[in-house]
Amino acid sequence: MTVLSRNTFSIKEGKYTNNTEITLLPASNDSYELMVSENEDFSGAGVISYQPEITYNLSGGDGEKTVYVKFILKGTSFEDVKNASIILDTIAPVVEVLSPIDGTVVTGKNAE
Repeated sequence: MTVLSRNTFSIKEGKYTNNTEITLLPASNDSYELMVSENEDFSGAGVISYQPEITYNLSGGDGEKTVYVKFILKGTSFEDVKNASIILDTIAPVVEVLSPIDGTVVTGKNAE
């Protein structure tokens, strides 16, 4: 039996987020159950019913995260794994103003 896979998913937030909670947008042309994990072997992940939007919590720690979605065709042994990456950045940048000094007020683009 040949099964044509048209399964995809995207991350609603895009390439970057400052929140560990993200939204996954799976799309499928058949009746699937899903597994979602940051582990390629899906260890610790449970099977869930197909949903067009899934809230997923990324693991802690800033940096690039890869999320895997396994599409499991109901009633068969067919599985299809897709992945996407997002960069988690929860630490706000620190800005240090070195100039002006001594209470000087600066206004405008070319203030002196």
